[in-house]
Amino acid sequence: MWLAMLALVLNSVEAANWAVLVAGSHTYENYRHQADVFHLYQILLSKGFPRDKIITMVYDDVKDDSENPFPGQVFNMPDEAGPGVDVRAGVDLDYTGDEVNVANFVGVLVGNSTTGGTGRKLDLTVGDDVFLFYVDHGAPGILEFPDGDVLHTTEFQELLREIESQKKYGRFMIYIEACNSGSILEGLSTDLRIYGVTAVGADRPSLGTYCGYEAVVNGVTMGTCMGDLFAVHFMDYLDTGDGSRTLGDFFYVVKEEVAIYAGLHYGRQEGLQYGDIASFEKFTLSEFFYPDPATAAVGNLTTFRRPKFVKPKAVYSAMAAESERLQQTYREASAVPLRDGEWKFQKLKRATNRLQNKIQNQENVQNTIWKMIKRAYKGHDQAEQARDIAWRGQRRPERPSCEKAVHKALVRSCGTKADMTTAYALQFHQVVVNLCGDDSLGWGQDPSLGETGADRACRKLDEDEATVV
Repeated sequence: MWLAMLALVLNSVEAANWAVLVAGSHTYENYRHQADVFHLYQILLSKGFPRDKIITMVYDDVKDDSENPFPGQVFNMPDEAGPGVDVRAGVDLDYTGDEVNVANFVGVLVGNSTTGGTGRKLDLTVGDDVFLFYVDHGAPGILEFPDGDVLHTTEFQELLREIESQKKYGRFMIYIEACNSGSILEGLSTDLRIYGVTAVGADRPSLGTYCGYEAVVNGVTMGTCMGDLFAVHFMDYLDTGDGSRTLGDFFYVVKEEVAIYAGLHYGRQEGLQYGDIASFEKFTLSEFFYPDPATAAVGNLTTFRRPKFVKPKAVYSAMAAESERLQQTYREASAVPLRDGEWKFQKLKRATNRLQNKIQNQENVQNTIWKMIKRAYKGHDQAEQARDIAWRGQRRPERPSCEKAVHKALVRSCGTKADMTTAYALQFHQVVVNLCGDDSLGWGQDPSLGETGADRACRKLDEDEATVV
């Protein structure tokens, strides 16, 4: 008996805090996701997280993007008159570029082999606590990765059960910032010692902030959103506290702050909790986020200067942000173009083309989804009603094989003409869920039928284009 008690004591002494930080997107229009991860990395270091206990997965392309007015730097907070704080500086990355994929994500969490990168993964001893932060685009039942592949909620929750079966971690905490993120953790078991928080519920978009004319550093407009509303608020709470507050306080304060800003500027955004809420609400932040604050600065942070928190003035849904940033560029370029020389004309031409291409792409997405619905119910006895249910219905994502197969077919077959990996396109994934869940179509039982429907809808784009005179 005493040996068992001694083992428990030793395990508690040796237990460590781990963090896995993932940005599942790329391109400059998704700047905010990488900025969130970089900033959170810096905060964890400042609270005493050892570098070797933080695993990062970030495409890392925005710092060198041609649109970035500050090459090599990334900011998570605006600083209108000052130089801003580069949150990318000093961040160690484990998986970048194409290494940020579903297979490596799974490998990192379960401790299996990974491809490329540093090869680092969770190397848990009994009792270790794990914090997972994932930020990117989502849709009903899926989280997206940069290559267009997705992780389904059923796969993710099976993954969590596999990790729990290893009996190594002490407690596991998950924060997800993505549209429809609640759909990923719905139904999460309460007996896995896992606690999850999502930026929104299963049926809402998440919101970006520090966008448009608010996204300014040293007098220069960034041309993108710099942060996500939920992420910047929960990071501010972490950064300014002393660790004595509870996770319950943490959740409800951040939820209220986010809801207030969203209500004033957009509509509604409310975070939700899942899993073992009753147990985790009582734990203090210091147990998860402040491993060793007394020695945090020693060997961790040498040059990092904390960004001053800026209260958001406006918010944008992820779908609207994609075209809004291009509309801003166009408005500026089209203002009195005859006052300036050729450079202004060339800027206006580029801005016009980019905005037109974005709108055309979004129109192609709409048309493709509608054509897929119409083809699915061609000859149906109640075709009009069936199409309406497919377009407006809210079926739950319970057919992972079909839903993933159809999504991959759309990504593959539509290509760049109708980019199905954007936040704008992913909102239509609910239609895929609805079609896969309609037993009268048989897609759920035979996903190849859904793949064929997706392929034909995408090919119709080329047919329509060929008929234009």
